[in-house]
Amino acid sequence: QHLELTGWVEAARLRPGLGQIWSDAWTLFAGRCTACHARRVPSNYTANQWRSLLKVMGPRTGLPKDQQAQILVFLQHHASDTIDAEIAAGTAHPPAARR
Repeated sequence: QHLELTGWVEAARLRPGLGQIWSDAWTLFAGRCTACHARRVPSNYTANQWRSLLKVMGPRTGLPKDQQAQILVFLQHHASDTIDAEIAAGTAHPPAARR
């Protein structure tokens, strides 16, 4: 089956890479997810474990759903079962993910 999708994004919202997105997500994670407990290391959990944790803890942050989703994607992207593949491929992102 052939499928074609056309869309647009405002140029001002485009980013040259994931660095700023991950930095913003780290800031949200480090600021909101340490209000009640010690900060967790993203690579100490699997992507599925992060999904379960954020399902419970996300609403407690008081953040809008889009920011909760940004944190989840960041954590899953830097999880123990995904970060090794990035390191092997040479596409790992800043060490903030492993703080």
